[in-house]
Amino acid sequence: MFFDEVNVFQKLDERLQRIFYGLLKDQWEFGAFFQYLDYWPANVFLVLQNVNPRTDKEKCPIYVALTRAKQNLSIHLNRNFLDGYTTENLIYAEDIRDYPPPPCTQAIKMCD
Repeated sequence: MFFDEVNVFQKLDERLQRIFYGLLKDQWEFGAFFQYLDYWPANVFLVLQNVNPRTDKEKCPIYVALTRAKQNLSIHLNRNFLDGYTTENLIYAEDIRDYPPPPCTQAIKMCD
């Protein structure tokens, strides 16, 4: 039965896969399913508001997000702890507009 579900998921349109992943990834019943599939979204958007990680424990969620993006990674932050890092096809852009703070969610434990 497990492999039937795997086959059905893999045949879905990528958009539906992303929707199911977004809805179910935090449910413990589905964690092993997505891990088995090695499924991660193609595009990852990381918003770091007032984050300045110092310990490995604080850096871990950021590292996970950085390593899971298959195609595009967008990082929006208001601190400079990533200054000095370079990689292939890296584009730095500065936006000086003020934005309201993002809502804190259960998945992100680094909110103020």
